[in-house]
Amino acid sequence: MAYDKPRGALFTNNRKEKETHPDLRGELELTPELLSLMQSQVNSGQQFGKVELVAWTKHSDKAGKYLSIQANKPYVKPEDASAPSAPAGQSFTPAPPTDDKIPF
Repeated sequence: MAYDKPRGALFTNNRKEKETHPDLRGELELTPELLSLMQSQVNSGQQFGKVELVAWTKHSDKAGKYLSIQANKPYVKPEDASAPSAPAGQSFTPAPPTDDKIPF
C-alpha cells in the first residue's frame, strides 16, 4: 500500500531498564516537502524546525497497543475567522432591514 503522508509508529519500549529510558520508541518518516519546510523555518531564524504530529491508538497481535503517528505542516490559525468573508474582489455589505417598525 502506498502512503502519501509522512507516517510512523510508537511502540512500548521492551528494552526499558531505567526510569530515565523512554516508555515508547519508534520512527517517523518525513517527506522532502516537510524537510524543506523545516529547513526554511531554521533558515528564517527559528531555533528548531516544527511539524504537527497527530496520533491514533491502535492494537496489533504482535505489538499490542501502540500509537500510529502522522506528520503534517503546522496548523496556522486564520487571521480573523470571526469576520464574514466576501469572494475575492467583492466587498461585504449587509442587506438593509425590510421593516422599519420595531416589534416591541
